[in-house]
Amino acid sequence: MKLHHMRHFDAVARHASLHGAARALGVAQSALSRSIRELEHDLGVELLLRSARGVALTTAGERFLIRARRVQMEIEQSRDEAAQEAGEQVGSVTLGLSSTAQRVAMPAMVRRFRRAWPGVRLIVVEGDLPDLHKRLGEGTIDLCIAPPSSSPLPPALREERVVVMEQAIFCRAGHPAADAASLAELRGLDWIELSEMNWPEAGMMPWLALSEGAAIRLSGLLSAAALVANSEMLAVLPRIAVEASSLAAQLDIIAVDDMPPDLPLSVFTRAGLPLTPAAQFLYDTAINLFAQDAPLPKPAIRQRAANDRLCRTEPQARFG
Repeated sequence: MKLHHMRHFDAVARHASLHGAARALGVAQSALSRSIRELEHDLGVELLLRSARGVALTTAGERFLIRARRVQMEIEQSRDEAAQEAGEQVGSVTLGLSSTAQRVAMPAMVRRFRRAWPGVRLIVVEGDLPDLHKRLGEGTIDLCIAPPSSSPLPPALREERVVVMEQAIFCRAGHPAADAASLAELRGLDWIELSEMNWPEAGMMPWLALSEGAAIRLSGLLSAAALVANSEMLAVLPRIAVEASSLAAQLDIIAVDDMPPDLPLSVFTRAGLPLTPAAQFLYDTAINLFAQDAPLPKPAIRQRAANDRLCRTEPQARFG
């Protein structure tokens, strides 16, 4: 099996057409068709269903496409790794971030990466944890930062905890429930749940023990904060991420006696596979970002309790 056979098959799958793939690759359609036939012969299975309307992947073709793309990505990464080890500024790194991690970590990480690797392209992808884990396992992202999963981590992935952030109950400024002192006073209200929170128990918002569950579930932290700021709804959100946003002045914290649990963030990579030098720098940046003492952003949100708590990290977080 030759590498160019896999590239040809990938192109046919992308274009769903031998003609379109041949034109994109700059090869004769007959040569491309012969290449696919040779690949099918080597594998002993049919990869394409051919018709007058074009081509479609067989089940075997769909499975092989995943592996073929992974092989091509690993080869590209090997080339980048060798060039970067030799001091060249080439290639790319793809970083996956949850919405919380994007607010907390991305600005400082991007600044440091651009200073150290100005010639390497940094691609940032936002998503929820299942999607990030899937893409990490497929090799389409190099590492990701997100809350830990509530389910066992796949054996192919590795996790390192980097920070623990304080969470708080947020409401709009002037909300009638802003001075509530207990959860019991809030249970009849509508709640927003962030999908990335990964509560470990079945059902939504187990910390609140809401039998009816949250009223709405969102994947983006800023979307949740914006909805809270413009409605009567409440949400449990990472405090430092909200306080660093433009919505801080529109929100209040409800300081009940039983505050929500802290939110950890972890860095995930593929187990047993080395990172390129540029990706390793990004990984080390993520680890070190929270490992040095530095002042935290000044709190911008009013809360009822007099003893205003700052975000807690293990160890204390550094931003910048």
